[in-house]
Amino acid sequence: MRAKTVRNIAGVVSSAFARAIRWGLVTTNPVTQSEPPVPKKPNGIALTPEPQTPVVESASGPWCIQTFLETATALDARRGEILGLRWTDIKEGRANIERSITQTEDALEFKGTRNDRPRTIKIPASAQASPEAHRKRQDEFRQQFGPDYQAGDLIFANPDGSPLRPDSVSAAVSVVVLPL
Repeated sequence: MRAKTVRNIAGVVSSAFARAIRWGLVTTNPVTQSEPPVPKKPNGIALTPEPQTPVVESASGPWCIQTFLETATALDARRGEILGLRWTDIKEGRANIERSITQTEDALEFKGTRNDRPRTIKIPASAQASPEAHRKRQDEFRQQFGPDYQAGDLIFANPDGSPLRPDSVSAAVSVVVLPL
């Protein structure tokens, strides 16, 4: 069996023993003394520039996924940092990354960057046209939603202006990258 499967089984058995203790059926939980194996962390893949173009062009999912991928590639920033970018963070061909967006149990939250230090990254000339076209599409959504539009000034947002969920973006990227 795989290490993850063994850990999952140990969790189920431990929960069953914990309930049996509450019901007075047993006095101890033997699973707490066990050491389930630790699953190996999967290796990530990094695409070289050549295969990046077809990946970006074939992307589907949230309406802004292609621009997201182009921006992520150009800035070499983390997913949450890209999702946390606001239009005011882009000035004179530079992106000022000072926040990240993360999913908690209850909601999406903005927080500082991983090392809590803002950084400014020059946007390559090849990646500057896509965000402008994206902004025009976003303005169309803003007009369609009118006063219901959530004006958080996020570059990457749902059509109603609400923040994109990081796991939804990852799922959309996985659909594109897995066949590679």
